[in-house]
Amino acid sequence: LERHGRLHLPAGTAERATARLRALPQPFTVGECCRALGTSRAHGLPLLESLDQRGHTVRDPDGRRRALP
Repeated sequence: LERHGRLHLPAGTAERATARLRALPQPFTVGECCRALGTSRAHGLPLLESLDQRGHTVRDPDGRRRALP
């Protein structure tokens, strides 16, 4: 859920999403993330940015991401 430009995730959402992303070949694209999570790019990108900020994922210079252990 996005409010005032900030993403508010229900408890456990970040952990469940990260677990799914760890199963992807690393690094992964935004599109691969969205397919794995069954969401649109409009929702997947803010989620990835939130996961980056929380330290669950890291963005590579080429824009792909890696799920951290």
